[in-house]
Amino acid sequence: MSPSAPAGAIVCCVKWVDSFVEVDPLTGVPHVDDQGRGFSAADEAALEVGLGLADAWGVPVVAITAGAADASAGLEQALAVGANRGLLLAGLDPGAPSLEVAHGLAWALREVELTDALVLCGDYSADRGSGSVPAALAALTGRPQALGLVGLTEERGRLRLHRRLDGARREELLADPPAVLSLEGSVARLRRAPLAAALSVRATSVERLGPPPAVATPWGSTAEWQPPVPRTKVQPPPEGADALARVAELTGSLAGAASTQALAVSPEEASRHILAAWERSGGRVPDGAPAAPVAGAAIDHDQR
Repeated sequence: MSPSAPAGAIVCCVKWVDSFVEVDPLTGVPHVDDQGRGFSAADEAALEVGLGLADAWGVPVVAITAGAADASAGLEQALAVGANRGLLLAGLDPGAPSLEVAHGLAWALREVELTDALVLCGDYSADRGSGSVPAALAALTGRPQALGLVGLTEERGRLRLHRRLDGARREELLADPPAVLSLEGSVARLRRAPLAAALSVRATSVERLGPPPAVATPWGSTAEWQPPVPRTKVQPPPEGADALARVAELTGSLAGAASTQALAVSPEEASRHILAAWERSGGRVPDGAPAAPVAGAAIDHDQR
């Protein structure tokens, strides 16, 4: 590993999807077209960016996916283009909710001791494309996140990130790995695998993990990710002989409202009235303020 490498490894989270499934109209048996299986363009961009950063930092690239046994074909492709390891997280339904997938990925990264890795993801998968797995994975691992990136450059161990905003604007960020990043498909195009590498990769080259536990324990405390819970206010029950009286007490409809009075006075006189009302409500009148009007004093309503 290079002395300036900010991360111990680069993990590329990808999803192998059967994009085209044909159903026999006579028998109803589904048939998966092998030519229609693959990663999304965003996942391929994440893998290509990971390979480029690995060359600059001198760290290994680990491709990981969650799914059935046939997803190992996607990891074989990742190994052929230059990934050092391929990890298949078994025991998860390909259609599992995003939070469940993120739990499994967080568990797998801890199992293989990749907690200090830079995690790269595509910002959408080829099937549902919700883009919520990277955000959930960042929360579970306690890592900073930057999602939906349209540009990424490396500057002496730091990453300069570009994200699209509304109104044709761009946001520029600086990130220090380890972190969780998701990229759009336009960022990079995945390189082609050399023929010799594609022929040398075998299914046995893929490592298998899992199934993960039902509930994966987050790396850090979950308290900081919980929404604040307001304290319960103790309210005494209303008093009243009948329901109408109790409702009136709850709503305050029978309480005497503060009387209001429209006065036509000078600005100085108006300020005195405001300060007097503030003092009656419990506020503190600052020193040197004009004296409050004397109770019962006559007010000239003809002043303008």
